[in-house]
Amino acid sequence: MTKDNTGKAPPPHGPVRAPLFLVGSERSGSTLLRLMLDHHPEIAFAPEIDFIVTRVSDTGRLPALPGYVDWLATVRGVDYTVDPSLDYRGLVNDFLRQKQRAGGGKEHVGATVHRRFERLRFLWPDARYIHLLRDPRDVARSVVQKGWAGSLYQAPELWLAAERSWDALAPHLEPGRAIEVRYEELVAGPGRELARICAFVGVDYSDAMLEYPEDARQYPPPDPSLALQWRTRLTPREVATVESRAGPLMAARGYPPSGHPPARIGRLGHHALLMEARVRRLRTRVGQYGPRLVTQDVLGRRLALRRLARAAQHRMNAIDQRLIDEEDAGRRAPSANIAPALPPEG
Repeated sequence: MTKDNTGKAPPPHGPVRAPLFLVGSERSGSTLLRLMLDHHPEIAFAPEIDFIVTRVSDTGRLPALPGYVDWLATVRGVDYTVDPSLDYRGLVNDFLRQKQRAGGGKEHVGATVHRRFERLRFLWPDARYIHLLRDPRDVARSVVQKGWAGSLYQAPELWLAAERSWDALAPHLEPGRAIEVRYEELVAGPGRELARICAFVGVDYSDAMLEYPEDARQYPPPDPSLALQWRTRLTPREVATVESRAGPLMAARGYPPSGHPPARIGRLGHHALLMEARVRRLRTRVGQYGPRLVTQDVLGRRLALRRLARAAQHRMNAIDQRLIDEEDAGRRAPSANIAPALPPEG
């Protein structure tokens, strides 16, 4: 068996034993933690890989492979090789193996999953989980800044969906299969929290985990000032708006209410606020992709015009990827709280 330049033998092609999954809401600091994990000498950690569970049913029924592979071609960021000789389980397992091989054959491998991650247990019964939490008031503010929601009233839906996925998964996990990490504690004491995660994984802590800015200059070192910004960046009314959606689950996760007077929103107000948010979100999409491309996408999906929908999705993926490439190059900030590492071109 040949070895790579690290001196390690490439990992086998069999099932990954006890893979690691970083789960939680988008905008919860998952990219930061994923970069730290991937810089550990013994951990290879892939970016978002939600597409491995998107088409798995809530009861564990796996998708037909030809249709899945066809759909996978429309998903942005999928740069894995598809082996047609594998069944579904073998294929998604091979995606992790590809990351492991690309990382030089590190012993431990994992990936980030933001949506419907309770379905992972059907694919890897022995998987281990890092449950990342962040105050939903900060998550909501960040989601709106990214243009992923039209208002602070709509924005908590991403956080709520992720935490409900966790509530669906947690009862099926044996003791020792999961660890909870809070973003606020990670940026306040990164060495302490990373050492705790390493102990969970079964590896020694490495200072290399904090050297990620060398390869991801758009992400500066952990900054505790980025936590709990809702206290100064949101008005009392805005805070109350987020709490009106996330309040009970937020408190259950250990984030106490602000004490601001609660927002009183009835059924009609609820629907009106969501409609307003959807209109704003549509305007954001039109601004990003152009009216023609958005129209093609909507018509293609709603009228089941597969060729039109597929063509529109590929063009939108290209636009999204260009923005991500600018982030990776340090010319676009990944967050409104972080300045670009480099001046824009041109």
